[in-house]
Formats: sequence, structure tokens, C-alpha cells
Amino acid sequence: MNFKSLVFGLTLAALLFPTFGSGATAGELTLEGELAFFSDRVFRGISRSGGDVSGYGILDLVHENGLYGGVFIANFDDPFGHDFETEFYLGYTTTRGAYDFNLALSYDSFHGSGDSTGYYEVRGSISRDFGLAYLTGGFAVTPDNREFGGGRSIYTYTSAEFPVPLQNLPPMSIEIGIGYEDFEGGFNKWDWNVGLFVDLIGLEWGVQYKDTNLNNFPNAGAKAIFTIRKYF
Repeated sequence: MNFKSLVFGLTLAALLFPTFGSGATAGELTLEGELAFFSDRVFRGISRSGGDVSGYGILDLVHENGLYGGVFIANFDDPFGHDFETEFYLGYTTTRGAYDFNLALSYDSFHGSGDSTGYYEVRGSISRDFGLAYLTGGFAVTPDNREFGGGRSIYTYTSAEFPVPLQNLPPMSIEIGIGYEDFEGGFNKWDWNVGLFVDLIGLEWGVQYKDTNLNNFPNAGAKAIFTIRKYF
């Protein structure tokens, strides 16, 4: 882990540490988490697990005023011998009228084979519940050094979640999304996905189809992905 990621991680740990001895909630702070397993972990249309089964864990510390910080850890596979990925992030979320806003700064890093590399990213989103669907539009800006392509990148996306109102069945939803990413130097890509998710026995079960417009790029082909998530 390089110096920048170490400083970022220690800062976040200092924020998280006071809550660990006092349960899930401490005053105005709430500790939340997520565990997930995938048949293939795909990020913006590109596999980050090399087509293999993958898992990740998330731990968030959320303040009632909307400030939050967290850490994300997952296995990772690329041609450079990196084995796992970490992400530290700080953000703010708020609701104004019918709209939900989110803004965050993150540092992603990839580790293995005696080295690490990473990048900062600023991302934000605006969402609204229209009843029949919960719609989100967002962006992510990376100043330099994504794990592929290099240089600056700008990602924009939109997604929609449709609840499935079927009686006598577990809660279900259909999710669709499309994104576009522009890399410095002229490289760009589209990605899209559609999925069905079901809440059953305390877990979220999902199946998704994901694809990109990149025909010859490694790990960018069409995929059917199975997921299991646990929120706590």
C-alpha cells in the first residue's frame, strides 16, 4: 500500500475506531455493512475478477447529518498480478424535497506481486422515487491513472429500479442501467445491464446480464452474473 492510500486509510480508521467498542450505533453514528458474492464481479462493464467467483465486504460509518465514511475490500485479478482491491471513501448524502443527493471522494488501490497502484475519484448522483421506479443519474471523475487506459476518465450513467408488485411472493425488483466512459486519449466505452433481484431468507439474490460495446477488450464481453448479498 503506498503512502497516499495509507494516510487515507488511517484517517478513515480514526473516524471508525470510536464506534467499534459500542455496538452498531453510537450516539448519532451508525455502523452499517454489506457482504456480497458474485459469479463474476463486473465494474462498469469490465470484469475485475477475471471471470472468476468474487466476494467483497463493505463497512460504513454514517452520521445522521448525512456525512459518511467507509472501506471496501474485494479480490481482484489483472494482467499485472494484483490480487485484491481496497477503496476508502468519504461522502455526504442529503434529501431536498423529492430528490436524494450524494457526493463522495474515494481512493481505490490494487495490491499484489509486491506493488500497489491506485487512483482518486470524485463521484456524485441525484435520485428520485417516482413510485413506479426509482431513477438515478450520476457521474464519476478520475483525474489520473485508472487501472486500465490511464489518464483522466469521466463516467456518466443512469439507472432505474422497478419494484415488482406481486402478492404472496418475496419482494422483487428489476434494475436496468446504462453508462458511458470517456478516457483521455480518445478511448471510450458504453456499458449496460439488466437484472432481477429477490429478497429471501434475509438475503438478496440476483441474476444480471451485463455487456459493453468493446468487442476485443479483455474481460469486456457479455456476461450472466449471479449474486448474493447480505446487508447488516
